[in-house]
Amino acid sequence: MSLFANFFTADGFLGTEALFHMDTVMVFIVALPFLVGFSLFSAIRENYDFYISSQKMLFSMTFIGLILFIYGIYLHGVTEAKIENNFFSSAVAFNILVFQIFISAVTIITWFSVIQISLADYKRRVLPGMYSSNHERAVKRVFLLILATVFSSIAVYLILFFRL
Repeated sequence: MSLFANFFTADGFLGTEALFHMDTVMVFIVALPFLVGFSLFSAIRENYDFYISSQKMLFSMTFIGLILFIYGIYLHGVTEAKIENNFFSSAVAFNILVFQIFISAVTIITWFSVIQISLADYKRRVLPGMYSSNHERAVKRVFLLILATVFSSIAVYLILFFRL
């Protein structure tokens, strides 16, 4: 079996019923606020080239990671037996799943638009400068959305894969 196929079928390493790729994605999702914070710290230190490239890389990895997460949930994680054998009712679990998908989509769309607008402003040489305060507010909104995505992803992961 190829390495790629093993990535999607191997047992996980976090001690849950999740597969290896779900555990790998969860480690990235949990680390994401710290990685974004490090990237933002580089902007505060006026290392804008690193900030731009790291934001592009983190956005791309997050986009791929969330797709893999949703793929793993709906292909391997959501079964009636798993939802019925947890602490929450199936209605609560379903609502958390829907919220996670919604907040992930809003986060990706907002983050993408902030990156695109900021790159255009950077090329016009108005960022940093005239639009810095607007950019700072937009970045704070994106960071809060990232935190909401992280917490909702952790909740979904625990509901579906954690057993006592």
